[in-house]
Amino acid sequence: MTTSATIRQADAVVRRRQPSLNAAARQIALAIGLLESGYGVDGSWVFEDGTKSYNWGALVGKGTAGSIDHGDKTADGAPTSYLFKAFRSMDEGFDAFFATWSRGDISGIGHPEVVHETTTLPPASRGDARGVATTMYAHGYYTGVKGTADDRIDAYANAIVGAARTVANAIGEPLAVTLSAKPIASSLQAGTAAVVLGAASLAVGAPFVAVGAIAVGTYWLLRRMRS
Repeated sequence: MTTSATIRQADAVVRRRQPSLNAAARQIALAIGLLESGYGVDGSWVFEDGTKSYNWGALVGKGTAGSIDHGDKTADGAPTSYLFKAFRSMDEGFDAFFATWSRGDISGIGHPEVVHETTTLPPASRGDARGVATTMYAHGYYTGVKGTADDRIDAYANAIVGAARTVANAIGEPLAVTLSAKPIASSLQAGTAAVVLGAASLAVGAPFVAVGAIAVGTYWLLRRMRS
């Protein structure tokens, strides 16, 4: 279980690697690292010999230290596993996460029909969890198996806020992240009210918070775009 000391260590990494981020964006980056993989430093994100994977954000593929085989579930609930990136340090893990998380629109992936900002950085700097979740959904970072696109975005946004609250407590800062105003029902462009998941590989993640052992909810993740 991720400790307050680990969160403070991660905070130092973000400050060192991306010093231009304001408190809100920093807390959101820390929150996603916490709820997705606990910064890859304990539990099932550690190799059998005790080596930490330092996977920040559940990135799939091969990192600077290879890959870690991590159990998960498919969209229909069947047990499976994926190879997630492993890194030599928390700095490297964060750098890889930030490059993926903050990138702009990429043609042909995700859900571009969802009205969103081009990158996660503007809404993150406002502390807008729903804005961040919306752009991440549009970019294919995660998805869901039930409800509308707005329902799935809401679930992830709430997970961000819950984890950000834990982060703020651990690093001794006021919470700079809010859920933000819910978008209007027509947040999908005309003709795209139903989101088709197709044959994309899905995996389920159970976000956790160490401080106070407060759960922040369960959400579905799309692994294949996290590289």
